[in-house]
Amino acid sequence: MMGGKPHNYCIDSVAKLTCQNNKLILQNPLVIPVSWNRQQQRCGIGQNYAGILDGFIDNNQAYYLAKLQQKYPTCAALEKAFATVK
Repeated sequence: MMGGKPHNYCIDSVAKLTCQNNKLILQNPLVIPVSWNRQQQRCGIGQNYAGILDGFIDNNQAYYLAKLQQKYPTCAALEKAFATVK
């Protein structure tokens, strides 16, 4: 994240996070967000858009998914952390 200031960001798209065989999977976003394009060094919608978390300046989607996988190493851990009330 840019400078560690989450208040500088807004949500402009969402993507579903699932877990299968203890591996986190981030689906394609509902709408491709305007984000940081590393190749062009500017904000925009890149032709080589890879994932919703690639738009962060400091790191790419693979980095953030690896961090999430460390925090929630199993599907059960993820489900427990984000349990919904039924």
